[in-house]
Amino acid sequence: MTHIGKYVVVRELGQGGMGVVYEARDPALDRTVAVKLVKGPADPTRFLREARAAARIIHPNCVPIFDLGEQDGSPFLVMELVAGMSAADYVERNGPLPPGVATAIVAAACRGIDAVHAAGLVHRDIKPSNLLISTGGTVKVADFGLARAVDGNAPTLTGDRAIGTPHYMSPEQCYAEPADARSDVYSLGATYYVLLTNRYPFKGEHELQVMFAHCNDPVPDPRAVVPGVPEECARIVRRAMAKKPAERYQSAAELLADLEAILAREPTPPLALNGPNAPHPARPPVDRDAATAVWLPGPPSRSGTPTDAVTPVRPLRTRRWLLGLPLVAAAGVGGYFAVRALGPTTAGVGPDGGDGPKPDPHRTPVLVPVRKVGGRVGVFGVAISDDGRWLAVGLAEAHAPERLGGVKLYDRTAGDAPEVWWKWRDDSCNAVAFSPDGKLLAGGFSGSARLRVWSTVEQQEVPLANAQFSGEASGNVVSVAFSPDGKYLAAGSDGWGSRPGRVRVWRVRDGKHVRDLTQPKDRPPQQVRGVSFAPDGRTLATAVKTAVSSQPFIDVWDAETGSHVKTLLVTQATLGPCVAFARHEPLLAYSAQEAVDLTRPATFPPGPRINTGNTEPAGVALSPDGRTLALSVADLIHLFDTETQHPFPAALAGQTGQIYALAFSADGKTLVSGSEVRTVHEWAVPTPPPPGE
Repeated sequence: MTHIGKYVVVRELGQGGMGVVYEARDPALDRTVAVKLVKGPADPTRFLREARAAARIIHPNCVPIFDLGEQDGSPFLVMELVAGMSAADYVERNGPLPPGVATAIVAAACRGIDAVHAAGLVHRDIKPSNLLISTGGTVKVADFGLARAVDGNAPTLTGDRAIGTPHYMSPEQCYAEPADARSDVYSLGATYYVLLTNRYPFKGEHELQVMFAHCNDPVPDPRAVVPGVPEECARIVRRAMAKKPAERYQSAAELLADLEAILAREPTPPLALNGPNAPHPARPPVDRDAATAVWLPGPPSRSGTPTDAVTPVRPLRTRRWLLGLPLVAAAGVGGYFAVRALGPTTAGVGPDGGDGPKPDPHRTPVLVPVRKVGGRVGVFGVAISDDGRWLAVGLAEAHAPERLGGVKLYDRTAGDAPEVWWKWRDDSCNAVAFSPDGKLLAGGFSGSARLRVWSTVEQQEVPLANAQFSGEASGNVVSVAFSPDGKYLAAGSDGWGSRPGRVRVWRVRDGKHVRDLTQPKDRPPQQVRGVSFAPDGRTLATAVKTAVSSQPFIDVWDAETGSHVKTLLVTQATLGPCVAFARHEPLLAYSAQEAVDLTRPATFPPGPRINTGNTEPAGVALSPDGRTLALSVADLIHLFDTETQHPFPAALAGQTGQIYALAFSADGKTLVSGSEVRTVHEWAVPTPPPPGE
């Protein structure tokens, strides 16, 4: 690309979820600018709002907007290109800042934010990476993509998305409640804490844990991290970050007054990135992958004593950071910045890029509530897309196949798992599954007795041949599964009346109905309880639910040829057996009333057995590597090491109601569960304990 509108593209500076930022030249005025170009399915309404909001603010501590245009149907925004670095990079370069320097940065930000508020706007995404420091020391507030007009009745949602950055969000933003100027004050307080300490106010293994802490945990004292921080600075942090808006500073101007009082008593040299007043790096440069690495003070030692070691930590979201040239792209890309550091320095992601110290791999699992899904229906299906972004929830009436429920889709990358859409709400959904590439979402329904598929790319329902289970195949669709290679889609029905349940297989690329897998005629009619593909993409296990006085089974099929491979006997199962293959490991788990059996293809010999204490699991899931087995029993989830068959030290407790739905993320680090009382939870899953522990 050589031109965007009239602007001559010099080079790409960075990319984010919303688009691309370029360095460009304005030929008319002969000046260098930053051009932000929306790409893909980005929200043009948000983009236009950012442009109009920023254009209303004229202040030396705010990044100005120069122009707005359109390129091949995509809008673009032209902004100042600031020579310097972000406050996030500044604190990362220098470590905890001297109190006077941190105070000066936040005071300048307050001046800019006060202008934002005077324009009738709330920024709603204040954080160190959105505070840009020019080479001359001017602090500029950037990225008004989340700014909106002040409206006491307007929640902090964009299309049902809770918005902001979790480490700096006010409690009301975390709850998706209306935000006003005092929400920005809270974020300024959190930013002040980070600049003083180079640590986040609250830590967590997951964004939602951080948000929960913002709402419930006491405001931390920066002196616990850096003892030399003056008490007055700590007092400002406490007041700015008060849980209740009424107890905070009521405006940025009020907060500014206290900050300026500190600066008046203790004059600070002008902030500068070059020259004699520039602070020297607090530690020597280190080699690391700038695209993913985050460096912060290390976690407590096992004895509980803090350590000053610098420890790499895992970022909440991967960010693209460009190093080596003295430029900062002032145009935010959905909250992302292309940051270019000044001179030889410790380059990398600052506090905005990660979620705190590296977690203990043997930590106790922590409950992270997503939300109550609403209505009077239960959660019977959950699935996470392979890229980790989307969470699908299947809603069904708990005790009858009523035409009520549907599928809700949540965006896990945008705060508190905000709801994106709710489809087919007049139909009762029993199961959901994503295709491996994330382009398709399938759901099995009771009310319509059909399999429904939604294209996440085309944003429309995809027609399938024989998607409705009718006639001799009549039944509620209670299970769905894609093959790991994405070639096949299978769905199982429970059968109606005297009709046996059956499994139907489709070819994904063209939606063709390939075949039905029917139970042998010498058996009493039984329901299909679940379906699961093996890693080879063709071996398909089906759980056959017991009829009265009948033997439950696990039937194994070759989905490609339709041939029956093997029948595995289940001792007894009142709820009906559950079945699950590991995605990357040839391991199959299936449940009975008193145990879960493990076996392997191709011969499926009797394998290890995990005793469940004569309690039948309602849900079973295997981690992708096959190492961890999850079982739901009533309102608890038990984890087992499949290699040793030993349980993990603690069950996952805290969700109420019978848990029917379980699903691991593609990386195996997260387990999602859904209960009959309309709640969905995410759990941070530890690695199995070492042998002997």
